[in-house]
Amino acid sequence: MDPFEARDGHASDYRMHEGSAMKVSHHFAGHTGMPVAIQTWVIEPGGFEGFHRHEGQELCRSSTR
Repeated sequence: MDPFEARDGHASDYRMHEGSAMKVSHHFAGHTGMPVAIQTWVIEPGGFEGFHRHEGQELCRSSTR
């Protein structure tokens, strides 16, 4: 494994809960030897995760506004 990885070398566009488009980057591409996934999720300014709820909560709209 190279000591450096290209930015967005393992990235894809993703949309969940009918929200805004996001970019999800998977770092180290599973080469850490640990049972974890290291990711960066980027939501553009003004974007949101979409309408959803977490266990025990009412429907919410996550937003950075």
